[in-house]
Amino acid sequence: MRTPEIRPGIRRLFRLPGRRDAQREADDEIRLHLELRTQQLIADGMAPQDARAEAERRFGVVHDARILFRQSNERRDLSARLRDWLEDVRQDLRYAIRTLRRDVSFTTFAIATIAFGIGASVTVFSLVNGLLLRPLPFRDARHLVWISNVADDGVSEWRTQVAHALDMRARSRSLSDLAGYYAFYSIGNSALTSGSDVQRFTNVSVTCNFFPFLGVTPILGRSFTTDECRYGAGAAILLTEDLWRRRFGADRDIVGQRITLDNAPATVIGVLPGSFDFASVFSPGTPADLFSAFPLSDETSRQGNTLALVGRLKPGVSIDQARGELTSLGKELTANNPRRNTLRPKVVALDARIKGAFRPALWTLAGAVAVVMLIVCANLSSLQYARSVGRQREFAVRLALGAARSRLARQAFTESLLVSGGGALLGFAMSVFATRFVSYLSAFSLPLLSRVQVDGSTLAMTIGLSVSVGLAIGLLPALRAPNDVSDTLKHGQRGAAGDRSHTRARSALVMAEIAAACVLLVGAGLLVRSFENVINQQLGYRPEHLATVRVDPASGFPDLARATLYYDEVLRRVRVLPGVTNAALADVLPFSGDRSWSVGAAGHVYERGQEPETFVRVVSDDYFKTMGIPIRAGRDFSVGDTPESGHVVAVNETLARTLWPHLDPIGQMTDALPGGARVIAVVGDVRHQALEHAFTNEVYFPMRQMPDYGSANLIVRGVLPVGELATAVRSTLLPVAPNLPKSEWRSLQDLVDSVASPRRFVVLLVSGFAIFALLLAALGVYALVSYGVTQRTREIGIRIALGASARRVRTSILSQTLTLAATGLALGVLMAVAFGRLLRGLLFGIGTFDLTSYSSALVILVGVALVAGYVPAMRASRVDPSVALRDG
Repeated sequence: MRTPEIRPGIRRLFRLPGRRDAQREADDEIRLHLELRTQQLIADGMAPQDARAEAERRFGVVHDARILFRQSNERRDLSARLRDWLEDVRQDLRYAIRTLRRDVSFTTFAIATIAFGIGASVTVFSLVNGLLLRPLPFRDARHLVWISNVADDGVSEWRTQVAHALDMRARSRSLSDLAGYYAFYSIGNSALTSGSDVQRFTNVSVTCNFFPFLGVTPILGRSFTTDECRYGAGAAILLTEDLWRRRFGADRDIVGQRITLDNAPATVIGVLPGSFDFASVFSPGTPADLFSAFPLSDETSRQGNTLALVGRLKPGVSIDQARGELTSLGKELTANNPRRNTLRPKVVALDARIKGAFRPALWTLAGAVAVVMLIVCANLSSLQYARSVGRQREFAVRLALGAARSRLARQAFTESLLVSGGGALLGFAMSVFATRFVSYLSAFSLPLLSRVQVDGSTLAMTIGLSVSVGLAIGLLPALRAPNDVSDTLKHGQRGAAGDRSHTRARSALVMAEIAAACVLLVGAGLLVRSFENVINQQLGYRPEHLATVRVDPASGFPDLARATLYYDEVLRRVRVLPGVTNAALADVLPFSGDRSWSVGAAGHVYERGQEPETFVRVVSDDYFKTMGIPIRAGRDFSVGDTPESGHVVAVNETLARTLWPHLDPIGQMTDALPGGARVIAVVGDVRHQALEHAFTNEVYFPMRQMPDYGSANLIVRGVLPVGELATAVRSTLLPVAPNLPKSEWRSLQDLVDSVASPRRFVVLLVSGFAIFALLLAALGVYALVSYGVTQRTREIGIRIALGASARRVRTSILSQTLTLAATGLALGVLMAVAFGRLLRGLLFGIGTFDLTSYSSALVILVGVALVAGYVPAMRASRVDPSVALRDG
């Protein structure tokens, strides 16, 4: 006879024994005494109503009795009840440990799988928490806004002119203050000299109020004073804590000392705290080592749009209100000041400005790791379920001996929680290492990356995942106790295994794994294809075998002629070195800084703000050949292009089409310089910004005709490795450039790679998750098919004995495997379509439904399913009928 299945509620499994059960038993006993006394009085001839009243009178007031019992029960030692419960827990733990030790292979696999899943989950959570969820590390960061200047095309963004910034600060009623920094600094733009040793560091010029505005207080010294922020004042600098420790040995007496910076004296006025990481927030991939004062004056205003601005909203003012006010103010300032650049303020929350670009990528990673955790739970739940099916006889014996079903369920959860706890400990250790490794990666230019760390919320996340995974993988085994104890004891495991619900449940879990793996494979395929489109974009030059270093003159040049002699000597010495094929100089490198002017065709009248915005480069002769930039028409710059020969320029193809769409650009005049400049060359377009951006207008000036810039980037093309090339160049330039740094050489390929690094970061992680999901799905398919073959050994033996061929047996099992895979893939494709929409903002050059990505994922998963099912199918086809029938 089959007894009805009793499934205890999860909440009852780990309940601490309380007073409620004891109170219920006491109430039952009181009612029993009253009924017996009432029946006795009725038998003696008393009326039923009187008998009940008399019984209660003799027994005493029931309410008082309950109170007395409750008081007695409350006086019972709580520790005794705790000891009873803890003893049960101890027994469950000992039994679970013995069981897991007997099955070492399962325990090891489960802990390793959970460790990877939880380690990945916690690491991604640390990234999301540090980069998205935590507020910016500034005072009252929610009121900070980023103020940019919309370019004439209505899409691009410019910086802001100093005069406009001063007017906005004085006249805005929405902002309590403004601060900013000079936006066109570059890596290693300052040379720090100590004796014969020269090291290059990145110097960022900021407004006088920049650090108080952000709430950053130096750990030593002070911030800038008003006098130090005047134009022409002596240099005062603030060091970052990292530079202070690395270069000055954490000398606390550094404040007030004078150092030589860019061949001029400078005074160290303070050291900033290590918690302030300017580069991580404002310029990922471009480190900042020290800070100087940027004067807000007429002289700096004449430099054009140079300031990157941050504003602070007044209390109660919304971003929309500030945006409306500054838009109106910008129109007024532009109209009233025709000699200034145009001003079209764009106001966004600073948090959104910094985090917005990579927010979709991080949520994509969070979604990917959630899918991985689902696969982990499904895989281990399937394995646990298979183990519980194999232990049905054990469970039946325990039930027959009086064990409660809730105790068996609790035992299953205890085993699962032990496994998940072990995996969580290992996964947490992995996440600590991975998080620390990621936070120090300089190859990925992600804002706030240095803030990623393991903290209390990460630990809470690990504990929560551990418990959740333990409950998830133990749920099905906990609910799967034998329904018919006698039948299970009679037939053993065969009777239990014959339950088709076992196979259906495990098949559903494996199909879920395949579907989830399909989602990750399609997502990884979309991201990889998009990344290929990005890195295959035509750069316009050949970065391979190119290395660069900043070159400083030993002293300032009195005139352009002296500067020309210096740079000519530098190039002459480098070009004759063995292994060097070409060398040139440039003020700005691709992907490392931009400066733009309004450049138009001479004689053409433009409306204000409509003159084409053009990126400006100052280069030496042989620059185009060194960089591998093709000259489409005209000639290269030469030694004859001097100030006396008349100003000349080279324009790129985009600017040539913009200014002279129906004319030959060669010989045309531009208004790029006072008096005009003649076009002598049209060169190929070069990507100087993001790889995904279209080509922009560019104009090149010969260095021989431009004022002294003080320093330039030496670009060398050669066949030697960068290290050897740096040593050779430094040796040959020692007589003319003794302050050339020893270790600041960079490969131009590294610059290209750094631009693509955020995409590469996401692609690598999602692809890793997809490979792990594919492996788990393969193991799930293999385990399910292998288990089915084992349970059907007798059936297969009978079929072979009746004449079925080995090929037919294999085909039958593989067809069942393909049916399982096809069902999972159908569900996976639907889920992948939704996941593709999440990836839309990360894709470039392809749509969310890319046929190649989907077909590749389907082919890979079908192939993996066939391989996983082939080994059990081969084993089934080799079953000996006589052995199968005898064992069956």
